[in-house]
Amino acid sequence: MRAPRRQVLVFLLVLVSICASWSLYVRYPIGRWLEVKSLERQVKRNIDPVALQQWATNLLARHAGEYSSQDFYGTNMPPGLKKVQGFGHDVQIFPGAENEAHLWLFAYRKGGPVLWVGSPAFATPTNANIIPWKPGMYFVWDHFWY
Repeated sequence: MRAPRRQVLVFLLVLVSICASWSLYVRYPIGRWLEVKSLERQVKRNIDPVALQQWATNLLARHAGEYSSQDFYGTNMPPGLKKVQGFGHDVQIFPGAENEAHLWLFAYRKGGPVLWVGSPAFATPTNANIIPWKPGMYFVWDHFWY
């Protein structure tokens, strides 16, 4: 009779551990952190930052003074951009002065990670949610907050 009681106890401990882990994953932003790390890893592995920034500044110049949202497949995008998988393919353009104008890449849903790209003069305060990559380029944890 002791063996079945031990099996039940082990089963319950495993079940409680799984439920606790799942609740931590859902309740806390571990999932979002993993998402931004996936985006960061794919972008750094597949995209030349110089070509990406040149493409972004050309788009910003072409759409000067206007907010715009479009699919980046319709643009002369840099090589490697298509290799980033699991994220949206839109570009959202935010006009402004040279140090303010930037675009958002891979913003496929509210609250998801995004890559901000502007000229090298584009600067934003960094914190735990805004991770600098190169001058004028930032990975953003949760663009819903900004």
